[in-house]
Amino acid sequence: MLPSQTHLLYVFYFFYDKSDSPLFYVEKAYKMDYRPQIVRSLRTLLVSREHIFTDVLNIATAGEMRHVMDAFEDGDVYDFQLSHVEDLKDPNVKKLVHLIKEIDSTLDEMKTSNHIPDKELCEGLVDENNDLDD
Repeated sequence: MLPSQTHLLYVFYFFYDKSDSPLFYVEKAYKMDYRPQIVRSLRTLLVSREHIFTDVLNIATAGEMRHVMDAFEDGDVYDFQLSHVEDLKDPNVKKLVHLIKEIDSTLDEMKTSNHIPDKELCEGLVDENNDLDD
C-alpha cells in the first residue's frame, strides 16, 4: 500500500555506457508531495553532514591531530565538535569543514523557511548505519 501523499511518475536516468554512448533508463516511481520530499532532502543532507564530519575526524587524526589520539584508548568515547578541527592547517580538512558549514547553513535555512522542526527531521533517521528510513 502506498502512502496517501504519493503520485505515479516516471524517472529518467541519464548515464554513459562503457563506450561513452549516452543512455536513458526509465523507471516507474512514486512521487511524494512537496513537504515530505523537502523533509527527505533535509534528512539526506543531515546524514551526509555526519559522514563528512566523520571523514574530517579520520583525516585529522591520521595527520595533524595524530598526537591527540595518543590520549585515547580503545573504547574511549569523546564528543568531537566542528570547533576541534576548524583551525587545522590541512587544506583537505579546511575544504571539508567549509562544506560542513555550508550544509549547516542550508539545513537551517530550509528548516526555517519550511517550518520543519528538528523532531520531524530526526524521526526518519533510525538505521544504525545512518541510512534513511523510507
